[in-house]
Amino acid sequence: MATIEIGPLRVIVPPAGQKRLEEKLMSGSEVEGTMRYALVSGPDGLELDLEYFSSDQGEGWVRITDIHGAPQHYKRLQQGARLGVYSTQEGHGLVKQLRLYRPDIENSWGQVSMTTVAELDGVLGTSVEELLRDLGATRVGTAKEVLPTGEGKTSDVVFTWGESAAPELVFTAYALTRPLPLFLALEEVQS
Repeated sequence: MATIEIGPLRVIVPPAGQKRLEEKLMSGSEVEGTMRYALVSGPDGLELDLEYFSSDQGEGWVRITDIHGAPQHYKRLQQGARLGVYSTQEGHGLVKQLRLYRPDIENSWGQVSMTTVAELDGVLGTSVEELLRDLGATRVGTAKEVLPTGEGKTSDVVFTWGESAAPELVFTAYALTRPLPLFLALEEVQS
């Protein structure tokens, strides 16, 4: 079992827990792929069940499926704050929009929007690039720096990985950009 600590949260990925299944893409088409599972846990009994679906067509996502011991604010993450995961033509993994969840605590809502590596470093309290590289990322930076084709918005934060990277990489990227900023915002309001 792999455990990655990001601030006060832990991403726990069991060694097994992969299965083949059919899912519906955002476009509505049914595709086959592989599903992996993980858990994000934190203080006061916070537990978020995650799934990472990777379709045979090279498109997938990470999302929250269940929430335990958490305030209602986490429901927003369950209602559409997915992290898109893709495969390049060369067979490498790609997150082409590593965007940050910006919670609106007062209204129990929030949105995902563009960020920078420096801002992500501030959320994490250390180097995001180093963390992602330690987990198997091969390149981290803006789309303009990382993607040779120039796809996506040039200032979006992106990262790539080779075939040998473990699912901990995308689960950790999700936890860093979705639950962690919400947890920190709620902690700030309570103090």
